[in-house]
Amino acid sequence: LRVARMCRVVPHPYGIAEAEFFVDQVCSRADGRIYAIVLGGHVVGCVGLESISGESATLGYWLGAETWGLGVATEAAGALIDHAFGGLLDGLERIESGYWSENVGSAK
Repeated sequence: LRVARMCRVVPHPYGIAEAEFFVDQVCSRADGRIYAIVLGGHVVGCVGLESISGESATLGYWLGAETWGLGVATEAAGALIDHAFGGLLDGLERIESGYWSENVGSAK
């Protein structure tokens, strides 16, 4: 529930059906690029760009609560931003993102 509260669209409880929908429908969208965040050989979250349209995209991510405050999201988001502007998306000029006001870690 702690993770779902900090995300724009994540159902709770999050079961097998929701995970299958995420992989089959969300990860395969033509207007997005989603990557696993792996730490110590384990998937601890995802980072991605969505709503990609010509010059702009929206950055989003989620992490398991056990990795909050470790700089993992900052590193993953920074790497994806560098990759996006470094040639992943031709013509990209702007990446936008947002956060919930109670999520002070994402405000940094």
